[in-house]
Amino acid sequence: MPDRLRKINELIKHHVGDIILKDLSLKEGVFLTVAKVDTTADLRYTRVFVSIFPESEIEYATKALSSELFRIQGQLNKKLRMKPL
Repeated sequence: MPDRLRKINELIKHHVGDIILKDLSLKEGVFLTVAKVDTTADLRYTRVFVSIFPESEIEYATKALSSELFRIQGQLNKKLRMKPL
């Protein structure tokens, strides 16, 4: 992986983690961590992999993330201001 792409992935991972920590309200005892970020070389698509604990709350956490997905994307776009190559 090129160094630039690795840095972009780390930057996205950091910002998504901050957004989730500050703005996503999960019920007590549910932990969500950004585990990995994978961005395409042309910067058009990014996949964010999360880790959810405990496993019994995966469905709940996934629904919470899905309902906030566009808001999280919007906040990330404001912070990064990146354009595809």
